[in-house]
Amino acid sequence: MLESIELVLVTNIFTSFVKSYVTTTVSRYLGVWTEHRVWSFGLVLFTLSTLLFQVPFSSPSKLARYSPKTNKRLGALLSSISIGLFFVFALVFLILFVSGYVVIGSVRLIMCLTGVLFDVLTISPMVGKGIFDWNKLVWLGLFTATTASYAVYLVFL
Repeated sequence: MLESIELVLVTNIFTSFVKSYVTTTVSRYLGVWTEHRVWSFGLVLFTLSTLLFQVPFSSPSKLARYSPKTNKRLGALLSSISIGLFFVFALVFLILFVSGYVVIGSVRLIMCLTGVLFDVLTISPMVGKGIFDWNKLVWLGLFTATTASYAVYLVFL
């Protein structure tokens, strides 16, 4: 496991960067100014989880969006992009896992599925809250797909 820590960290940084870049680019294309902000609560969670569990389980920053034309639908669309990217990365890591790259594929696959599972929750800082406020059926579909993917991973892989 120690040999794979560097690989896991590199892929984690890469996937986080791509997710932030794509979300910011699409937001700005749609006329919503998006930037990174230090998130105090996330910084505290990041520090505590690192010290207590030896694994950082949060992000010390979050994307802040500013636009006079922001509405629930646009916010939900931008939030859905984040969830969709987690699924795309999960598919990539599933392909790596099946192709024989077991360590990187399985570890990153479960990290992506865990990330999307937490993102779809309807707690205020998570993106699922915006989707839930806009359309409960869309949120239910995403939540069902997320929990089913996570359950399939736990049972079959």
